[in-house]
Amino acid sequence: KRIAFLGIMHDNLARGFNKILQKDSSHMWDEVYIFFPSDECLRDHLAANYLDKSAETLIRNKRDCRSTLLDLLSPFVEDLRFLQYNQLMHCGSYWDWKDPGGFIHISPLTWGANPKTCPAMNYYWNSKVPSPEYRVYKEGMEFLLGTAAPFKEGQEEDGCDTVVMRFNS
Repeated sequence: KRIAFLGIMHDNLARGFNKILQKDSSHMWDEVYIFFPSDECLRDHLAANYLDKSAETLIRNKRDCRSTLLDLLSPFVEDLRFLQYNQLMHCGSYWDWKDPGGFIHISPLTWGANPKTCPAMNYYWNSKVPSPEYRVYKEGMEFLLGTAAPFKEGQEEDGCDTVVMRFNS
């Protein structure tokens, strides 16, 4: 019940959560962490991969996506966090990554390619100890959780204030 999403826009994420909630309207998650690029990272690095959208459009989309996900997930997540990073190494989703049975999906970026078309790799913790590759991505997520800045609604350019929301049923 612990999920982290590391990406650029997360524009399909609400649709995925909606599908789950349509099937089970009482579904709860313990932790959901959603990582977005900082405005500076979008402007200086990632916008070049989106030929049809300006950096400012991407920044507006990012804020709209955060707002949509906050409204959708708040009643169903005990610990919901929106975070920002300054250097994107890859996109990915992490499912119960701290425990045996965990799953990590990684999509490395390719120079000049739209991130949505880049190939992906999957890693599973299906033995007593995680594989060396799984362990590297697991430790990377733990590092990112310790260094990423909170991203809150209405926040100006890369400002940082703590935002941790807890909702109890």
